[in-house]
Amino acid sequence: GGQVKMRSLLRNWTVAWIFNFFGCLVWAGLLGYCSDSLEDVGQSDYAIAVARKKAFQPWFNTFLKAIGANFMVCIGVWQATCAEEVA
Repeated sequence: GGQVKMRSLLRNWTVAWIFNFFGCLVWAGLLGYCSDSLEDVGQSDYAIAVARKKAFQPWFNTFLKAIGANFMVCIGVWQATCAEEVA
């Protein structure tokens, strides 16, 4: 393998971020509005309270959660690879 140019890396990260963001919006729309899960006022208020708490937590907490999530993804990929080799 060769080295990846910085421009290619930034383009890859930008495209991945944009599509992940829009994917999250679509998924939230499907779960929140198409399933009628927010029809009750109490459920809607609860969802807003949870979103506000998550949006305004310290940056370091979010960073640590991201490390944990990435670790879980890596474990899942590793297990999938091992399952193919063992089977």
